[in-house]
Amino acid sequence: RYDTVASHDAPVVVERWNGGGPLDVVRDGAYASQFERLYDFVDRNRVHVLFFEDVVTDPAGVLDKLQSMLGLPSFEFAPRDLVVTKSRSRPPMLGSTRTFLRAFYAPSLASLRRVLRRDLPEAWLY
Repeated sequence: RYDTVASHDAPVVVERWNGGGPLDVVRDGAYASQFERLYDFVDRNRVHVLFFEDVVTDPAGVLDKLQSMLGLPSFEFAPRDLVVTKSRSRPPMLGSTRTFLRAFYAPSLASLRRVLRRDLPEAWLY
Protein backbone atom coordinates (compact mmCIF):
# COMPACT_ATOMS: atom_id res chain seq x y z
CA ARG A 1 0.00 0.00 0.00
CA TYR A 2 1.21 3.49 -0.81
CA ASP A 3 -0.84 5.30 1.81
CA THR A 4 2.03 5.07 4.28
CA VAL A 5 3.67 7.93 6.09
CA ALA A 6 5.93 8.42 3.05
CA SER A 7 2.95 9.90 1.24
CA HIS A 8 2.55 12.28 4.23
CA ASP A 9 -1.22 11.96 4.07
CA ALA A 10 -2.02 13.36 7.52
CA PRO A 11 -5.29 11.43 8.17
CA VAL A 12 -3.51 8.13 7.50
CA VAL A 13 -0.63 9.16 9.77
CA VAL A 14 -3.00 10.08 12.59
CA GLU A 15 -4.97 6.85 12.13
CA ARG A 16 -1.84 4.73 12.28
CA TRP A 17 -0.39 6.70 15.19
CA ASN A 18 -3.56 5.82 17.09
CA GLY A 19 -3.10 2.13 16.32
CA GLY A 20 -5.19 1.83 13.18
CA GLY A 21 -4.23 0.39 9.84
CA PRO A 22 -2.63 -2.90 8.91
CA LEU A 23 0.90 -1.55 9.29
CA ASP A 24 1.59 0.63 12.28
CA VAL A 25 4.79 2.07 10.82
CA VAL A 26 4.31 5.45 12.41
CA ARG A 27 3.90 4.28 15.99
CA ASP A 28 6.61 1.66 15.51
CA GLY A 29 8.97 4.55 14.73
CA ALA A 30 8.42 5.99 18.22
CA TYR A 31 11.35 4.13 19.72
CA ALA A 32 11.51 6.07 23.01
CA SER A 33 8.38 4.46 24.42
CA GLN A 34 9.64 1.02 23.38
CA PHE A 35 12.92 1.56 25.24
CA GLU A 36 11.11 2.94 28.27
CA ARG A 37 9.07 -0.28 28.44
CA LEU A 38 12.21 -2.38 27.96
CA TYR A 39 13.94 -0.51 30.80
CA ASP A 40 10.99 -1.36 33.05
CA PHE A 41 12.12 -5.00 32.83
CA VAL A 42 15.82 -4.88 31.96
CA ASP A 43 18.50 -2.73 33.55
CA ARG A 44 19.71 -0.18 31.03
CA ASN A 45 23.30 -1.28 31.66
CA ARG A 46 22.40 -4.60 30.03
CA VAL A 47 21.11 -2.93 26.85
CA HIS A 48 23.50 -1.95 24.08
CA VAL A 49 21.92 0.16 21.36
CA LEU A 50 23.52 0.05 17.93
CA PHE A 51 22.77 2.40 15.08
CA PHE A 52 23.20 1.18 11.52
CA GLU A 53 24.94 4.46 10.66
CA ASP A 54 27.63 3.70 13.25
CA VAL A 55 28.12 0.20 11.87
CA VAL A 56 28.62 1.67 8.40
CA THR A 57 31.08 4.36 9.48
CA ASP A 58 33.04 2.38 12.09
CA PRO A 59 32.31 -1.37 11.93
CA ALA A 60 35.46 -2.36 13.85
CA GLY A 61 34.77 0.14 16.63
CA VAL A 62 31.15 -0.96 16.94
CA LEU A 63 32.17 -4.62 17.13
CA ASP A 64 34.87 -3.85 19.73
CA LYS A 65 32.32 -2.06 21.94
CA LEU A 66 29.79 -4.84 21.47
CA GLN A 67 32.29 -7.58 22.36
CA SER A 68 33.33 -5.61 25.44
CA MET A 69 29.74 -5.02 26.52
CA LEU A 70 28.98 -8.73 26.16
CA GLY A 71 32.12 -9.67 28.07
CA LEU A 72 33.56 -11.51 25.10
CA PRO A 73 37.25 -11.78 24.38
CA SER A 74 38.39 -9.35 21.73
CA PHE A 75 38.42 -10.84 18.27
CA GLU A 76 40.09 -9.05 15.40
CA PHE A 77 37.96 -9.26 12.29
CA ALA A 78 39.46 -9.35 8.82
CA PRO A 79 38.86 -6.14 6.85
CA ARG A 80 36.73 -8.05 4.32
CA ASP A 81 34.38 -9.02 7.18
CA LEU A 82 33.83 -5.37 8.11
CA VAL A 83 32.39 -4.11 4.85
CA VAL A 84 28.84 -2.87 5.28
CA THR A 85 26.79 -1.68 2.36
CA LYS A 86 23.27 -0.52 1.83
CA SER A 87 21.93 -3.02 -0.65
CA ARG A 88 18.55 -1.50 -1.45
CA SER A 89 18.19 1.34 -3.88
CA ARG A 90 15.30 3.71 -3.36
CA PRO A 91 14.03 6.67 -5.27
CA PRO A 92 14.88 9.98 -3.61
CA MET A 93 12.41 11.21 -1.03
CA LEU A 94 10.34 14.26 -1.94
CA GLY A 95 11.49 17.40 -0.15
CA SER A 96 7.98 18.02 1.13
CA THR A 97 7.85 14.50 2.55
CA ARG A 98 11.23 14.93 4.27
CA THR A 99 10.06 18.25 5.77
CA PHE A 100 6.85 16.63 7.01
CA LEU A 101 8.69 13.67 8.54
CA ARG A 102 11.24 15.90 10.27
CA ALA A 103 8.51 17.92 11.92
CA PHE A 104 6.41 14.86 12.72
CA TYR A 105 9.21 12.86 14.36
CA ALA A 106 11.06 15.76 16.05
CA PRO A 107 9.35 15.31 19.44
CA SER A 108 9.79 11.54 19.28
CA LEU A 109 13.50 11.86 18.46
CA ALA A 110 14.00 14.33 21.31
CA SER A 111 12.40 11.77 23.64
CA LEU A 112 14.57 8.98 22.25
CA ARG A 113 17.72 11.02 22.85
CA ARG A 114 16.60 11.64 26.44
CA VAL A 115 15.69 7.98 27.07
CA LEU A 116 18.90 6.59 25.53
CA ARG A 117 21.04 9.29 27.15
CA ARG A 118 23.06 9.66 23.97
CA ASP A 119 23.14 11.56 20.73
CA LEU A 120 21.36 10.17 17.71
CA PRO A 121 23.00 9.71 14.32
CA GLU A 122 23.04 12.90 12.31
CA ALA A 123 21.10 11.23 9.50
CA TRP A 124 18.13 10.86 11.85
CA LEU A 125 18.00 14.59 12.48
CA TYR A 126 18.22 16.14 9.02
